[in-house]
Amino acid sequence: MSTSNETNVEKTRLTGPNDWEAWNRAFQILAMASHIWQNIDPDQEKAFLTEPDAPSPSAYRRQPAGHQTRGASSASIITVGNTSEPQAVDRNGLTFNAAWAVYTHQHKRYKDQGTSIEKLRVWVMDTVSQHYLESACEPTETITKWYSNLKEQCGQSEEVTKSRSREEYC
Repeated sequence: MSTSNETNVEKTRLTGPNDWEAWNRAFQILAMASHIWQNIDPDQEKAFLTEPDAPSPSAYRRQPAGHQTRGASSASIITVGNTSEPQAVDRNGLTFNAAWAVYTHQHKRYKDQGTSIEKLRVWVMDTVSQHYLESACEPTETITKWYSNLKEQCGQSEEVTKSRSREEYC
């Protein structure tokens, strides 16, 4: 069941400067719900996640079971295993399995962010007029660049927005 906001977001279209405020609000709602607005907002400019590198098994050396390793930034002692099976650890004492778990988590976050970006790009393509898509949304550019270009071409200055608001209420 869709809410009133979802319906409004779905019906929003950007065909010119008069549509900017409503379209921009809908865009921000979707970007915030997807946790990517902070990466698109020109006032924040937080970088998108980069694809993490998988840990390389060759970076891990075998340590005998029960070997104690001091962490690089910690004084605590980490005991690796309690069996006679040797454990592969990196220079910080992190086992390959632990490094793989960290990588898996980071990679999931990266993929989730990519899915969010893709959904927002599809929404933009569905809601922006063909003229603005062709002039502002190059396929090879980022969603941040698309937003910036659309804002430049359709967005209104605060003075114009305030003036229109006054005219509506007078």
